[in-house]
Amino acid sequence: MPGQQSKKPLARTAYILGAAIIIIASMGLADNGGTIAFIAQLILFPIGLAIGLAFSIAVMVGIFFAAASMSDKKAAAELWGALKNRWSCLSC
Repeated sequence: MPGQQSKKPLARTAYILGAAIIIIASMGLADNGGTIAFIAQLILFPIGLAIGLAFSIAVMVGIFFAAASMSDKKAAAELWGALKNRWSCLSC
């Protein structure tokens, strides 16, 4: 897809995800709380979501490396070395 056409589905997905986050965050505020509680929950929900996503990805990477090391330890060591080099270059 050239240029703008490839950005349209991504933008739609972002709008839908944003709307879903706002709806889910507002569901817990039926009667109690108020505006300040809503804003606090609206801020805390994406933070918790990001922490949960990062933890899930870390667990999946750990499972992948465990499975790779069970099949071939040398290949797993090479994969781990390549991953460490990539992550160390991100802070450069």
